Amino acid sequence: MLFGNKKKEYVQPEPAEPVVPEVPEEPKFVPSNETVIGKNASFEGVFDSDDTIVIKGKLKGDIVTSKGVNVLGTGTHTGTGKMNSLYVEGTVDGDIFCGDVTKLAPKAQMTGKLSTSKLVTEEGSMFDGSLSLHKEAPKKAEPEAEEAPAAGAAEEAAEDREEPAAKPAAKKASAAKIKDEDVAAVERIFN
Repeated sequence: MLFGNKKKEYVQPEPAEPVVPEVPEEPKFVPSNETVIGKNASFEGVFDSDDTIVIKGKLKGDIVTSKGVNVLGTGTHTGTGKMNSLYVEGTVDGDIFCGDVTKLAPKAQMTGKLSTSKLVTEEGSMFDGSLSLHKEAPKKAEPEAEEAPAAGAAEEAAEDREEPAAKPAAKKASAAKIKDEDVAAVERIFN
């Protein structure tokens, strides 16, 4: 008996439950309040939105929004803009009116004229241009301003309207609610 005389007993395993691969759920559309220009996208022209605008690609032109603008990563904006808040990680070159706060992240680069109520710059950010600080807009509820005329008619309406002598006539951007104080601040910057 070189290897022994033991008999091996074989036990058949019980059948296992079949393995069903897990199927991921289909992505569901979740509406958001953001308009995004993707990393590999570019846009040229007037960008008018009631949503927050997120720029990861390139935007060349004018921005008008009652919300915020976020220029993220390598995103760039070249042109003018009127918004409530501005957050920059990428590059902005132009004349910007920001109703509330402007924040420049560590690698942000901004050139041009900036009018804002508060400027926050982090170490490593760069700002080259002129800065005008204005009073922060009141937080209390105010009656809504009259709707701005449609694009094209806005300039004619501003010229036809009689303004008080203390406040010069101003061009009002379509779809943006602009207060007389904001218009006066913008005119001081750009004139």
